[in-house]
Amino acid sequence: MMNYIKAIRPINLFIIAVVQAYLIFYLIRPVLALDGYMPRLSLISSLLFIVTTLLITAGGNIINDYFDLENDKLNGEEKSISDLNSLKLFYNVLRITGFGLAIYIASTIQSMPLVLIYPLAVIVLYYYSKTLKKRGLIGNLVVALFTAMVPAILLIAEPQLLNSNNPNCQKATLIILIFSIFAFMINFIREIVKDIEDVDGDKTINNKSLPISIGIDRTKIFVYFHTVFMLILIMVWTFIAIAYNDFRSIIFNMIFIIAPLTLSILKLSKAKEKIDYHKVATLYKWIMLAGMISLILLINNIIK
Repeated sequence: MMNYIKAIRPINLFIIAVVQAYLIFYLIRPVLALDGYMPRLSLISSLLFIVTTLLITAGGNIINDYFDLENDKLNGEEKSISDLNSLKLFYNVLRITGFGLAIYIASTIQSMPLVLIYPLAVIVLYYYSKTLKKRGLIGNLVVALFTAMVPAILLIAEPQLLNSNNPNCQKATLIILIFSIFAFMINFIREIVKDIEDVDGDKTINNKSLPISIGIDRTKIFVYFHTVFMLILIMVWTFIAIAYNDFRSIIFNMIFIIAPLTLSILKLSKAKEKIDYHKVATLYKWIMLAGMISLILLINNIIK
């Protein structure tokens, strides 16, 4: 049983749940109330919405393990689950349960896009695990896109935010979009650094990752460019905090996001061994966590 719990990545699921719950209950619902809108998602539907997102993600993790056992062994990441039939059964239970919840939620708020998004997400994650992850940037983009959709999908569930001209709704939309772009970029470059880390195993199983296609040195330059773009994005985020005299966010961003991003460029330039790239990839994961905390600080100061 513990093996299956590890397979769904409970820590990652917890972070996803915290992000969506905070955005729903501390940003979206308060903002809609301030501007006189009734949330489309009820309290129960909001909780079920989060559960559905977790089921999609857990299912993606399970099917990834199903297809990736050989690759994990080559990269020194052996999984203890050996019964592929029970693993596939677990995956099917998760996706069927999630689809049922998605239909229920969509019917309560009369939103057909939410019904369509669930099977689309499951299908894309399935083919990512089976084939797309072996096709370089396409696989990296899929992972980054799904990470970005964790906050962004809330704009589909509560379209009043996008459609409203009220300042509070516009601020909330901007916060969600900036965080979505941040989540996309940090995970995109992290996935590429992980590809450098796993380059030997990927060569063995003929994965067409970016480091294999263009070489490690050119891949590093690619990561540098996107890291600089990330720094510009965080500067914009910080300027928003300045506009609202949110000095906590300014100081936090400087210490825990901007400085580590700058450090990541230095560490990546000096990286030579597998362990060096692993440390850089882990640093990006901590920066992602810092971004989530910065989001909470910004919301607490702006939405009053």
